[in-house]
Amino acid sequence: MGVAERALMTPDEFERAVARTQLRERARRMAYAILVEGVSAGVAAEREGVSRQAAHKAAQAVRRRGVVRRTG
Repeated sequence: MGVAERALMTPDEFERAVARTQLRERARRMAYAILVEGVSAGVAAEREGVSRQAAHKAAQAVRRRGVVRRTG
């Protein structure tokens, strides 16, 4: 548990989207883990020592500025 079947963005899509944010490095790492690596917000948060909500918020900030592939 903790890893999604598929990532929501490619590394290139992530880099383009995150460039349009003002996220700091820790938030970028959490968003990358969630959106590209496919880990859960809880796992990403645990890696950085912050709340699950903080990790989710970082991913949402990037997701709003990028192209997210829908699966299923």
